[in-house]
Amino acid sequence: MSKSDPKPLSFRIWHWTNGIVLLLSILTVVLRKTFLNSKKMAATMQSEFGSAGITVSEDQARRVGRAIRDGMWEWHYRLGFVLAALLVVRVLFVKRKLPRPKGLKNSVHAAFFAAIAFMAVTGLVMYFSGSIGLSEEVVDEIVEIHELGQWFFFAFVPLHILAVIRAEATDEPGITSGMIHGKDS
Repeated sequence: MSKSDPKPLSFRIWHWTNGIVLLLSILTVVLRKTFLNSKKMAATMQSEFGSAGITVSEDQARRVGRAIRDGMWEWHYRLGFVLAALLVVRVLFVKRKLPRPKGLKNSVHAAFFAAIAFMAVTGLVMYFSGSIGLSEEVVDEIVEIHELGQWFFFAFVPLHILAVIRAEATDEPGITSGMIHGKDS
């Protein structure tokens, strides 16, 4: 059993803030692709309005669905700005060494930081695409690769949780309490 290093408060605050913001960002994507999917919402609205004797075209229902979804999507943008800021804060200010890709654990951490940087850059480029004069075709390509990048996080989050559970049960007991109050239990 190995004892993990004490975690500085700045690192722990960064870690938990980053985790919460990342989960909320993922939630906005999941909601958009499932419950707030414009096709599904349009079909539901047409059905519900139809049963009340009101005719709504598919185009009208989709526009209403997009208007409902836009507020949630604004949160995705805000959370993206926070993730980008957290990355900068982590690199510049947080008192803990950045991982060097040596060994599986550090390689995963390095991949995490690279993925966050990739998502932040592509997200910022999409958000400011009009201001920087990108064509719609270029933006569409960036959207595609940004959406491809999300799969890293869909895999990373559950694997991270499983790795913490495994570490607690085997070679690093106290890792969770260390991330809460700075010391192993």
